[in-house]
Amino acid sequence: MAEQTVTYLIGKDGKITVEVNGIRGPACRELVKETVEKLGVELSTELKPEYFDQVEEKEQEKNRF
Repeated sequence: MAEQTVTYLIGKDGKITVEVNGIRGPACRELVKETVEKLGVELSTELKPEYFDQVEEKEQEKNRF
């Protein structure tokens, strides 16, 4: 199992970047949801390929039956 980490980076301009590693699928967004809401408005989101892994697995399961 990969190590699970959440990194919060705050730039000199005040921009906050949240990077989640070791978690696949939408669970990564759920993990940081409360913290992101407390920090303020989320201006943009860049999803890594791992975000879509779980979705693809579910689609494959649906197609088996």
